[in-house]
Amino acid sequence: MTPLALSLVLAAALAHAAWNIIAHGTSRAGIPFLWCGAAVSAVVWGVVIPVSGGLGDDLPGFLIGVGVSGILHVVYMLVLQRGYREGNLSTVYATARGTGPFLAVIAAVVLLGERPSPIALAGVIAVIVGVVALGFVDRSSSQPRRGSTRRSCSVC
Repeated sequence: MTPLALSLVLAAALAHAAWNIIAHGTSRAGIPFLWCGAAVSAVVWGVVIPVSGGLGDDLPGFLIGVGVSGILHVVYMLVLQRGYREGNLSTVYATARGTGPFLAVIAAVVLLGERPSPIALAGVIAVIVGVVALGFVDRSSSQPRRGSTRRSCSVC
C-alpha cells in the first residue's frame, strides 16, 4: 500500500470514528442533528459527483438511485440515533456495522440470485456471532449489581 493510500485510509477511519462519537454525544438532538448532517453531505456530494463523472449517461437511473439511497440512509440514521440515545456506543456501533454485511448478503441472495461460497458464509456467520456476543456482554455488564448504585451519564 502506498503512503498516500495508507494516509487516506487512516484519515477516513479517524473521520468515521469521530463522526460516531459526535453522533453518540449529540443523539438527544435528534432530527436537527440528522438534518445538518444530511445538508452537509448533500453539499459535499453535490460538488464531488459531477466533478468525478459520477452522473454518467443515465440521469433518471442516477436520480432513482439517489432517491432510494437517501431514503435508506435517513431511516438508518434515525435508527442509529435512537440506538445511540438508548444504548452504549460500543454496542450500538458494533450492531450497526455488523447489520450491514448481513443485510447485504441477504439482499444479494434474495434479489440478485447470488450464491455465496462457504468461506463467505462463514465470514457472515462470524460477524453475526460477534455482534450477538457483544450484545450479550454489554447486557450482562449493564445490569446493576446487588447493592450498587449505577448512575447514568447525563452528557453521553
